[in-house]
Amino acid sequence: MKNIKKVVIILSISLIILVASLIFILNRETITGQVIEDPDYYTYTKLICGDVQLCQDYEIVCDGPEEISVTAIGEALQYPEIWEDPRTPEEIKKIC
Repeated sequence: MKNIKKVVIILSISLIILVASLIFILNRETITGQVIEDPDYYTYTKLICGDVQLCQDYEIVCDGPEEISVTAIGEALQYPEIWEDPRTPEEIKKIC
C-alpha cells in the first residue's frame, strides 16, 4: 500500500510538471514567422558585380522605393572573364 502511494505521488508530480511545461512552451512568443506590419518595408539579398567580374553579395533593406541600408555579406567572388550575368540590365540596376 505504501509503494502505491509513492507511485501515485510521483506520477502526479510528473503530470503537473509536464502540463506546466506544455503551457509554458505553447504560450511563449517567438520572433520566427511573425509578419512585419509595414508591407513596403522589406529585406533581400542581391549579388552586385563590378566590371572585372568581381561580385559581392549584399543584404538590402528597403522602405518602398527608398534604400535604407546596403550591407556586404560574406566574401567577394571572382568569376572568370567569360562569365556573363544572366540578369537583365534592369534587374542588375534596380535596388529597391
